[in-house]
Amino acid sequence: MKKQILAVAVAGAFAIPALASAETSTTLYGQMHAGLTHWNYDNLDNEEDMTDQGRTRIGVRSSTDLGNGMNAFARFEWSASPHLGGSGLGRRQSHIGMDGDFGQIAIGSFHSVHKQHGGTGWDPLVTTELQARRTGGMAGGNFGTNSFVDKGIQYKSPQLGPVTLTAQTGFSDNNAPGRQGDGTDLQMGDFALGAHVDLGAFELIAAYTKLDEPFSTAPNDDDVNWKVGGRWSDGPFSVAYQYEDIGILSSGGGAARIDHAMGVGNHMTVTDAHKHHYLVGTYSMGRNNFVLSFGHLDADSSDQDVTTVTGAVVHRLNSAFRVYAGLQHMDLDSNIGDDQIKVSAGARFDF
Repeated sequence: MKKQILAVAVAGAFAIPALASAETSTTLYGQMHAGLTHWNYDNLDNEEDMTDQGRTRIGVRSSTDLGNGMNAFARFEWSASPHLGGSGLGRRQSHIGMDGDFGQIAIGSFHSVHKQHGGTGWDPLVTTELQARRTGGMAGGNFGTNSFVDKGIQYKSPQLGPVTLTAQTGFSDNNAPGRQGDGTDLQMGDFALGAHVDLGAFELIAAYTKLDEPFSTAPNDDDVNWKVGGRWSDGPFSVAYQYEDIGILSSGGGAARIDHAMGVGNHMTVTDAHKHHYLVGTYSMGRNNFVLSFGHLDADSSDQDVTTVTGAVVHRLNSAFRVYAGLQHMDLDSNIGDDQIKVSAGARFDF
């Protein structure tokens, strides 16, 4: 019921144009995705399903001119899956802040610093069943490359030569020993710092996240995630590599998870610290973008490694609509899942 009320409230807000002014700009935006995938497992029954992988969403963003080169802004964003039988809306990110010559400062819910630098931005297949995230090539988790961190304070620097910095920390403190459950809040004492270096044809990224204390729900949980990476592009070609060292295992958003490892919807979880290697090359020809990628999860524990090879093509009919098709082979150690080949095709519309 609450989700239905929220949907009506959003629709109602956009039916009142009198709320707009010359100093304020408000935009409704969204994306919709549907993918059809066939899983061919080595030892399990083959399966087919229609999935979304978190791409479909609707949002509102607004900004207002404060004068003296400063703006205030706010953003609300929700997930939606009516095409998959889902009802109502689910939360994504929501924040309020100001920007100017000093950079940008905001409070609320955000993508983690870890996610904002490199990673999913380098994967043309992100939020499809062919993505690198949660298939070996990249980490999941709120403090990794998935979902969001809540109750955060974020600062983004202005361009400092070729360098842009992002920092996050928290304010909440329940004064209890150890993090509980799959909490996604940034707490007092947590900090994350990321850097992006733009050198023209080359770009470099780095990110470091340290929690004030690890989650108490997993005996092997650590309090640090970090990564480095680089990307080169020249004309129609690009090549990118990213290395992640993941110690935060218990946060929400698919932390340490391998999707559909033991059947569709039957995900498995890596139980110890691990590293991710992701290598991707792309070649653009006309409206087509050809993608070849390699992902590897190297777990500290035995028999939990994952290796993935993916080939696909993304075809853009225009700037708003694209279709894709591809194949992914996953080689999983016996303690983490069943070897599989998946064939997937789908469509995405941005507005």
